[in-house]
Amino acid sequence: MSKIVKTILYTEGDIPEKAKQQVTEAAEKTIDYSDIPEMTGNEFQETLAEIKRRTKKVLFSLRLKPETIEGWKALAGNGYTTVM
Repeated sequence: MSKIVKTILYTEGDIPEKAKQQVTEAAEKTIDYSDIPEMTGNEFQETLAEIKRRTKKVLFSLRLKPETIEGWKALAGNGYTTVM
């Protein structure tokens, strides 16, 4: 099954009020953990092993114009490759 993800990046002054309000409301909500059982040590180790197995990275190369890279650096600073 394919999934299409749409992401909108805003500069600091361009964030719509509705988006700001949604983020503020989400941040103020408390998370109810009462229905989540505690993990045993064995379950925790199995989960860590599964996460490690799933998070293997694949080398990916991309050629971009210098102007594009400078735009990403201006937008995200030192962590621009993570944002990309």
